[in-house]
Amino acid sequence: MAVFVGAISKFGNAGVAAPDCAGDVVVNKFVATLTAAQLVINTVCELGILPAGCTVTDAVLRATDFDSGGPTGTLDVGLMSGTPGTEDVARTVGAELFAASTIAQAGGSVAMAVTLRHAIAPVPYDRALGLLIKAAPTTAADATFTLICYISAERTPA
Repeated sequence: MAVFVGAISKFGNAGVAAPDCAGDVVVNKFVATLTAAQLVINTVCELGILPAGCTVTDAVLRATDFDSGGPTGTLDVGLMSGTPGTEDVARTVGAELFAASTIAQAGGSVAMAVTLRHAIAPVPYDRALGLLIKAAPTTAADATFTLICYISAERTPA
């Protein structure tokens, strides 16, 4: 397993728009490109940062076709464990935004399920959003993944 960190995460949250008032919504676009050799089962890619005190109100996942040999590859997208910006192989990715998505099998885009909106509780620290290659493609091709994330500020518990 390998962990890759996207450009935004390497610089902390400097490139991430964050809402400044409760209820405000901002949109962030996180993009990562992985080579065919990197598209193996359990590869983790940190896409971007969810700022402190925020939740995801909506998301769209876009991917190029990463499976030229047959429809087998799947992806999870969600919160990552560990410290944002680190390439620690112990880091994991949840499926809070997308679970076992097949969108990269032929390329395209998919919207987050309505039932998952606001599923991530706000906390008083930054967290990473990542992508997991849950099932590897049959014949991998270089791929670009784009997460368009609608982020809302919410009050965190005292």
